[in-house]
Amino acid sequence: MGFADKMNAMPTFVLSTTQPSAVWDNSTVISAHLTAAVRLLTRDVRGDLLVAGSCQLVHALTARDLLDECRLTVFTVLLGARSVCSARALARRVSGSSRARGQGSASS
Repeated sequence: MGFADKMNAMPTFVLSTTQPSAVWDNSTVISAHLTAAVRLLTRDVRGDLLVAGSCQLVHALTARDLLDECRLTVFTVLLGARSVCSARALARRVSGSSRARGQGSASS
């Protein structure tokens, strides 16, 4: 099974306040507040939850201390230091969270 097949076979949860339904296979739209949605998902979904391609969501998760582990994959195309999605901006957010300061516990 190739990468695309594996990604397409995984259940997908779309956090949206504007999109009432998902058109993709294995997709569910969740319109709950972010904190409530993550709590429901961590309670009901077995295994890790992955964020693919949403820097805005990763920043929101770190701001609410809802991110246990962050694995950043960097590609050769960068958007620049002022970008919301830059590695520097994410590093500032992560280093400011309580987990990054050693006050929280990470789970796998």
